[in-house]
Amino acid sequence: MVNEHVFLIRTNEKEYHPRFLFYFLFSDAGQLQIESLISGSAQGGINRSILDTIKIPKFDFTEQSRIATVLSWFDDLIENKKRQNEILEKVAMAIFKSWFVDFEPFKDEEFVYSEELGKEIPMGWEVKPIGEVAEFYKGISYKGSEKFYSKTGSEKELVFITLDNILRGGGFKINYTWIISERIKKHQLLREIDLIIANTDMTQEAKVIGSPAIVTFPIDYYKEYGVYSHHITKIIPRDEIYRLYLYVFLKLTQDENTTFSTGTNVLGLDIENFKRNKFVLLPPRDLLGKFHSLVEPLFQKIILNQKQIMVLRKIRDALLPKLVFGKLRVMEI
Repeated sequence: MVNEHVFLIRTNEKEYHPRFLFYFLFSDAGQLQIESLISGSAQGGINRSILDTIKIPKFDFTEQSRIATVLSWFDDLIENKKRQNEILEKVAMAIFKSWFVDFEPFKDEEFVYSEELGKEIPMGWEVKPIGEVAEFYKGISYKGSEKFYSKTGSEKELVFITLDNILRGGGFKINYTWIISERIKKHQLLREIDLIIANTDMTQEAKVIGSPAIVTFPIDYYKEYGVYSHHITKIIPRDEIYRLYLYVFLKLTQDENTTFSTGTNVLGLDIENFKRNKFVLLPPRDLLGKFHSLVEPLFQKIILNQKQIMVLRKIRDALLPKLVFGKLRVMEI
């Protein structure tokens, strides 16, 4: 079933392959036709006139099927890479939970009670406010004229990491914008693999605020630094060995992170309160080193998969208009 906000289209499958129609509507030409039919001032919408107005290229059904198969192949690869990344993150989180939440490898050790965490922890492990473990920097408060949704070709252009790059609950979304500004300060620059956290949220569920991410740059971006917006805080561990440990810790405790927010419709993370009262369990350095050596290859693979997803999307998007408009033919599969 669909509700009134969803338009359901069923094709005559003797004439049009459903996935061919999907890819045509997904193309720039299809989107332009749909946008031209949007009516309404406050909240635009489309109606049944879409069926009589949109013009679709006509191909033999067999060739439509071949075109859909080729484009679906790219989408299937992209989905596989995404699923791989989900599994890799779950592995890292499972190791963290086993070692640093359930203390499964350390059951035989002596435990002491931690007032800050409200539970027993292995003797000799430390508990510190996160502000003593890392430094926090807020991004640039940008002007609308400084932000671009596609590349401009300027030498001054830098990739711009915004709230749209952080997934609900944590993780990085490869959805880039660009910035040109003379006001950028050194602390508002960031590198690939830097740790960031969302400090603003406009969702009712508060699933964005306090969500962490590890930064990935675009495949064709060769500069050392990018820029991040004031809706994001960059977290620089005082010791590099804490970076992935803190990422997994913040992701697992995202619900608690939201308790450090203020506001009603728009939530803001109270960074100073967060730095003082968000407590981090710190195991001995040699154990941290073992954890880092286990999970770092997982995150390297995640970043590699993200780069490959970008390549696959780029190839698919280049092929799509050529295929659906017959400029490139698929004679056999």
